[in-house]
Amino acid sequence: MSNHQNGVELSKILIDLSGKVVFMLITASTASIAYILTQIKNDTWSDILHFPIYSLILLAISFLFGYIYLNKRLHVIHCNSIILQTSKDTHLLNEREKLFDDLEKNSPKLRLYASLQFITFIFGAFVYALYVFISIYLK
Repeated sequence: MSNHQNGVELSKILIDLSGKVVFMLITASTASIAYILTQIKNDTWSDILHFPIYSLILLAISFLFGYIYLNKRLHVIHCNSIILQTSKDTHLLNEREKLFDDLEKNSPKLRLYASLQFITFIFGAFVYALYVFISIYLK
């Protein structure tokens, strides 16, 4: 294999792996939301009940960032596919330029949404852990 082919294969692996990580975090967010809701459903209202509510909000935001990431990733892959398929068509230069612009605009956002998804997931889990430790301490 040439260096170019190796680079293409590594790029495919990276794209596949990043999608799996995002999907895993979406699944973990959903499971965490369900778990927290089952844990606090019979609790009486208190000052520390704000912690699981904040945690639920952060996990829901994490889920949304993951969804936005996957949606933008599909759009980028679709644009890239069309650009590659029309590479020899000279009469489609304007359309290809629009797709290139769209690709350049959306590609940097992918990393941003993946990072925001991870950060909000970690903070959501941390806030819930803080709630558990505080409730243990107060009992």
